[in-house]
Amino acid sequence: MMNLAPKRCRITKETTLEELCVAFNLTKEQLRKYHNIYCPKQDYIGDGIPKHVEIIFLPPDEKDLRERIFNPDGGNYILYVSENTLEYNKPYKKRYGIVQNVFHNDEHQTKLHYEIELNRTNSKLEIVRLPVYVNDQRPDLMMEQIADKIGGILYPLVLQINDNGTIRAVLSNNEIQNRWKQLKPELQDYYEGPIAEGLFKITEEQLKNAAISLKKIKDSIFYAIFFFPLYDTFNNEKKLTFQMELSIFAEKPKLLYEVTLVLDPEISKSQKFIIKASGKCIDDKIIEEIENGEQISEGAKVIESHFNFIYKLNTKDNSIFSIYGEVEVKLARFNKRITFECYEQFN
Repeated sequence: MMNLAPKRCRITKETTLEELCVAFNLTKEQLRKYHNIYCPKQDYIGDGIPKHVEIIFLPPDEKDLRERIFNPDGGNYILYVSENTLEYNKPYKKRYGIVQNVFHNDEHQTKLHYEIELNRTNSKLEIVRLPVYVNDQRPDLMMEQIADKIGGILYPLVLQINDNGTIRAVLSNNEIQNRWKQLKPELQDYYEGPIAEGLFKITEEQLKNAAISLKKIKDSIFYAIFFFPLYDTFNNEKKLTFQMELSIFAEKPKLLYEVTLVLDPEISKSQKFIIKASGKCIDDKIIEEIENGEQISEGAKVIESHFNFIYKLNTKDNSIFSIYGEVEVKLARFNKRITFECYEQFN
């Protein structure tokens, strides 16, 4: 733990405020403010030091500790709750823009673009999603429209967040089910046919089970990437290694990755710092299993996949300022690449 206790400096009657400021690299205002917190009232200092004062109280020498003392709102230092563990308990309201592009054999296939609003208090996070645009326009195909409307019932989505920044639970399951009960009759009146009915049935089954609903949310690219364990404890080299699964192919098995986070403590002029995330697929699933959705005989080529993301965080509250990166999977018949951008927006 950091030692914020004051130091005691014995002085003579001839010692001046200017001399102390030069000797201890402090401004007059800093020294005056700090000393007057700890000294008896009769020993307060103003423009100068009273002749009877023999003890001056001084802050620690360490730069980071002084920043915490003289700049308690943060900005010029990284907030740690303990050694090598980033603080993650400050409330905030943020709006983010999300852009996700999918490439098939390096040819652009789909672009998703939308905005979300986040309101965090303690371990609770409320998320509101604004309209989703597919290839820069609102969904126009029937199945895209149905999926968009069904996806909208999740919001406002209220999550419980673990101390390390990952998702623990969905707290708004009842509200989601009530929104579905209101929406379902409208969809049935407007969209007909076996495909639509099949989608309605799948949705209803998923919403009945809170565990399945949580799993579906965690499987989405946005939630998987945004809620990385950035606030877990790093080692002394500022690294953290863990395993996680990513859902790259819809309705197909997820892929297991070994992930390494590297925290760069250097603070930029815009009061940001960076965490780099690199992941390598360590799954033993074979290519055909992913492509065809079924197991085949042993001896097939193993999947090759990796990802790299850069997280830029605000020093004021350790919240995410931006995320940028991509994940790529090389299969036997094609490659799939997903780029992901998330950036904080300001009013």
